[in-house]
Amino acid sequence: MATELKITINDDGQLSVSGPIQNKLLSYGMLMVAMDAIRDQHEANSRLIQPVSMLPPKVPGFPSAQ
Repeated sequence: MATELKITINDDGQLSVSGPIQNKLLSYGMLMVAMDAIRDQHEANSRLIQPVSMLPPKVPGFPSAQ
C-alpha cells in the first residue's frame, strides 16, 4: 500500500496539505526524503545550467522578496 503526502499551492497563493499529517514522524520523514531528491536532482542539473538569480520566483498572493 502506497502512502501519499500531497502539497498544493493554488494560483491565489493558498497552500494545502493532505495525507497522513497526523503522523508527524512519517510526514516529516517523507518531506526530508523529498527534499533530498530535489537537492540531488538540482545538483545533477546544476553542472549544465548556472542560475542567474538566487531570488525565489514570484508567487501570486505572496509579497516579493525584493
